[in-house]
Amino acid sequence: MVNHRIKDVPQHCADLATFLSRGWLCPSIYFCEWLQIAAGIVAIDFSYGRLNQELPFDERPIQEEDAKSATLGPFIRELARFNFIWGALEGLIDILFLPRAPRRERSDIDAACFFIKSHFRPVPVPFPNTYFDLLSELRDSLLDHSHYESLTSQFTLCCHINAFSMGLHVVRKIRNQFAHGVNTFPTPPMYQWTQTADHRIITLSSSLLLLSAEMLIAAQATAAREGYDFASGFYTKEELDIELRRLMTIHLLSPEPFRDQLVLDFGEMEETEVEETESDETELDDTDP
Repeated sequence: MVNHRIKDVPQHCADLATFLSRGWLCPSIYFCEWLQIAAGIVAIDFSYGRLNQELPFDERPIQEEDAKSATLGPFIRELARFNFIWGALEGLIDILFLPRAPRRERSDIDAACFFIKSHFRPVPVPFPNTYFDLLSELRDSLLDHSHYESLTSQFTLCCHINAFSMGLHVVRKIRNQFAHGVNTFPTPPMYQWTQTADHRIITLSSSLLLLSAEMLIAAQATAAREGYDFASGFYTKEELDIELRRLMTIHLLSPEPFRDQLVLDFGEMEETEVEETESDETELDDTDP
């Protein structure tokens, strides 16, 4: 299922980068540059078995190679785009100097999850529900795929994760599988028993990363607003609120109906924390080995 209310990933990247580079909320020009590169990826030239010289040309399984090229090509393109978005997000987190997450959660991604949780209230929703639509679709896609099915256990609340930071947490787990070489790649439809959603899982992950970046920038700007001298500053409180509303709807195809409904009263959330349980699964870190 495609969420028709949200822009596709390349357009989302381009619009977010352009908006931030022209306004007051831009955290770093390099963040925008990474997103513009992600937006600019149109195709990757890929041919499965192109250099396979073991068999004479007339004996090579040309039909099978063509099928794999057609299946893997779009997947590799979206995976490359995802990697640039991930790099942009990690660079963003580095320059925000976020406070560490509590307990044993010590990575930068955990800190980002905790920062989002600390500044976004579950009710009222501070931006349209497209984020939760994407999160739900990602969970359904993972359930339908035997290799990713175990990741559905990550859709749980804990000391540093709430509903708004859950997307970043789960996508981190998907990224780690690729970073550590334990993932599988899609196979052509004629060679599999059931249809899998590998391509869609990657595009959903990219969208959730972009929305997480929007939340981090909005939360940081809102936190900084507390000590900002609007009387002598470059912008007024009203102008900042308008910029935040634009930021939090930049991903929507038709943002105007939602802008007046947004609630920008971010603050510490008061909620019952869910007790963490130790997992028997080996935990992968956020960096390449």
